[in-house]
Amino acid sequence: MTSIYQQQLSLFMIVYIKLALTIKNANAFEYAHPKINQNILIEPHSIYAYPGETVQFPCIVSKQFDATVTWCWNDFCTLGKAQLLRHEATHDGLISIYQYAAYPKFRLSINERLNHYNLSITDVSDKDEGIFQCQIQRTMRAHEARSERVHLTIVAPPMDRPKLLLPIMPLKQGQSTNITCVSSPSKPASELILYKNEEIINSELSSATYVYELDKDTNKNVTKLIYTIDDPDSSWHNAIVKCKQIYEFANNPQLYVIAKLNVY
Repeated sequence: MTSIYQQQLSLFMIVYIKLALTIKNANAFEYAHPKINQNILIEPHSIYAYPGETVQFPCIVSKQFDATVTWCWNDFCTLGKAQLLRHEATHDGLISIYQYAAYPKFRLSINERLNHYNLSITDVSDKDEGIFQCQIQRTMRAHEARSERVHLTIVAPPMDRPKLLLPIMPLKQGQSTNITCVSSPSKPASELILYKNEEIINSELSSATYVYELDKDTNKNVTKLIYTIDDPDSSWHNAIVKCKQIYEFANNPQLYVIAKLNVY
């Protein structure tokens, strides 16, 4: 038993010494040959697109020759096999266009000479929405690099006017109350502005609260503006309250609803 134990101990010591020497040599190599930084020179940016459009996320990099550039979609960084569709000759060099087998609408355009790795999506729909990121994988001599995480949002204008949620009338003087304006669901979210007799009142930040929610029925964004009237005095009697909904991507970007308040 003692002999077996001594043999096992000797073997363990040999393995330990070899491992220590390997780590030491690796550290010495890294010290003598420090890793360089790879860089993403032009990053993708968030895009708002209409259904059916083609969009492109740019990714121009400075990298090691053996480093791989990949795209991530909703933190899924293995989009699968890409098949070469065609080559395009340009004055900036040859562009190779690949199509992902699992995601036929996703195209990768590569210009090896200029280090362009641009991701295009054709005929976009809400199924293509999400977070995108370009990455340069690490190598033995270089660190990895990652772009900012950016969003693709498919534009969906509001289908209706905003709603005003008012307390029971008449209001009581000296008793605080809330006025709530709710936008019609949209993507991206609409902006709301509240008026009292044509004067903007939600600029008083201490009395106004914005809430952003996701409407589960439509999977669109809803904006709520809650304004607190600390003391509904006589200035609020017969006041006309208007809530304006502003959506920058619509042909008719502004819709509104009005109501009259009473105070006693």
